Amino acid sequence: MKHQFVFTALALCIAIAASGQTPAYHANVLGIQDGRTNIQLEIPISLNRWGQVIGTYGGGQSGGTHAVLWTPPSANDGTSAGSFFSIESSPGLPAGTADTGPYGLNDRGQVTGWAYTPGQGDGNQHQSWMWRPTTLNSTKGVLHGNSGSAVAFPRVSISG
Repeated sequence: MKHQFVFTALALCIAIAASGQTPAYHANVLGIQDGRTNIQLEIPISLNRWGQVIGTYGGGQSGGTHAVLWTPPSANDGTSAGSFFSIESSPGLPAGTADTGPYGLNDRGQVTGWAYTPGQGDGNQHQSWMWRPTTLNSTKGVLHGNSGSAVAFPRVSISG
């Protein structure tokens, strides 16, 4: 009798699990570099609560590593093609920037990152910056990410 109860309970659990609806998941390719677009997101770094993704593209004929922001057509729309914005096209990055990379992205659309500035600064020649969209994302999920400006943090000399 005890074995029959365990078997019935197990069968009931399997039937409930089998009848439940499986959630739908979608994979969205963030740009194709084959002539259809000139930017792709090769290495994603961060995602905010609205579905924007910051990352890098580079190599090949792009001439280095470049920070790029992908914005979906509407908040958390992971099924449609979004838009790309190259952070390097913004004013305010350090003079002589050769490569850029992001570190983080917040819900308002602000991005922090690094710029490689050859011949400047210490041995690693990196300088940090913060980029903000011209209009910040709203707290309700209205997204902006197609223009903005950067502020480069000044270098600090540490003696000895």
